Amino acid sequence: PSAAVSRETGKPMVTVLISSKPQVLPASIVGESSVFAKRVNDPETGTGSILWAPNPGMRGGQAIAEIIFGLT
Repeated sequence: PSAAVSRETGKPMVTVLISSKPQVLPASIVGESSVFAKRVNDPETGTGSILWAPNPGMRGGQAIAEIIFGLT
């Protein structure tokens, strides 16, 4: 469903991973080095970028929103 919304609106989706433990992602997504933010193009899911937020804390939601909307 999310890929359909991304296609219909023409807007890429941002996938935010919030986790306190390490995540194993395919090298095709993150490349050779670990990154906190990465542009991707996955037509199957409609994902245009990935943002990893490990233990964002009490104000993490606000910080993530500001990053996504370019307010910081």
